[in-house]
Amino acid sequence: MKKLNMDNYNIRYELIEGSFTLDSKTYVGYGISVIDTRSGKCTLFHDISVNKNDIANLVSLCNELKLDPIHIRDVIDDFLVSH
Repeated sequence: MKKLNMDNYNIRYELIEGSFTLDSKTYVGYGISVIDTRSGKCTLFHDISVNKNDIANLVSLCNELKLDPIHIRDVIDDFLVSH
């Protein structure tokens, strides 16, 4: 398993929002962007929840814990199962 060097940690998680349509009804959904500040690479996970506070808290936790991006899909899956 690759150990992440926390001294050179260059990942930032941010809240994103978008407008989505389901059954002719439009709603605002929130997701997460994963930004590698060194390379500029950005990965987006759209429409995880309609609850902005829940996603903002999840983003904050990912940043606080310096989550390795290889785990973000599992974190999102766990979040969805628990909500």
